[in-house]
Amino acid sequence: GAGTLMVSLRPVYDKATGLLMTEFYRNLLAGKSKTASLKAAQQYLRNYEEPATEDAAQAQGGAGRAGKFAKARQQSAAATNAPTATVKPYADPVYWAYFILVDAL
Repeated sequence: GAGTLMVSLRPVYDKATGLLMTEFYRNLLAGKSKTASLKAAQQYLRNYEEPATEDAAQAQGGAGRAGKFAKARQQSAAATNAPTATVKPYADPVYWAYFILVDAL
């Protein structure tokens, strides 16, 4: 049987969970402990950035105000030939804080 389980205390989001699990196993395979791997993966997800699109804005807080803000930032960046703005769509604890490790020692 498994010596350790990673479980979520609430329903999870597919893309955020995929990123978290990929980073967790990357850290684990690099030699970090399970606990350190999870903490590093959670930190990775909090700091994960992607271009400010309407999809990213929805992940960050809904299509309403956040979506309009992201769209305005994109239009502003395009008008000035500036690099596209980025957002941290998974910084909110709802995306990463509900994961825990359960050891069956």
